Amino acid sequence: MNKLVNLLKNQTIDSHKWVDNIISEFPEDKWFETPEIIETNIAWQIGHLTLSLYYYNIVLIGSPQEDISNEINVKKYSEFFMSGEKRNEMKSEFTRETILKNWELLKEKAIEFISKLTDEDLDSEIFKLPKEHPFAKTKEDALSWNIKHTMWHCGQIATLKRIVDKPFDLTIKKKTENKSVIERSN
Repeated sequence: MNKLVNLLKNQTIDSHKWVDNIISEFPEDKWFETPEIIETNIAWQIGHLTLSLYYYNIVLIGSPQEDISNEINVKKYSEFFMSGEKRNEMKSEFTRETILKNWELLKEKAIEFISKLTDEDLDSEIFKLPKEHPFAKTKEDALSWNIKHTMWHCGQIATLKRIVDKPFDLTIKKKTENKSVIERSN
């Protein structure tokens, strides 16, 4: 039994649900709005998390995947979503729909890659890139970090929503959370 892989997979799914619940309430017309007080926008946040899924949950636990990389255009994503420097230029390059489509694709692919692992695989080294990763040395490190990273950004997204719209309604999370517990028990 792969208890640790299942735990990491379920935590990854739960972190995605948190993000999805908040963005489901996020006004479509405010996706590229960047308030000075927080200096980010929802388009950048979701693009950044999509890029992070590719890097931590696919490349580091497997290897670069040319088909996925080409489908979302990782080179362009890296240019716009690695750091927030081009957040005000994104609207001319990306649509909300494209960002959401790529987010959905990478969530699905990330879970596929995690599902192929065994608990023993988690202790193995990550895929070696030309520049050594500063702290992720094993596949478990990469997956664990990305769960934390996603939840970190979830907090930023919730704060952003409060600033541009209204506070996130936690009752929506509770409904989805109960559903996910039921789905996992089946």
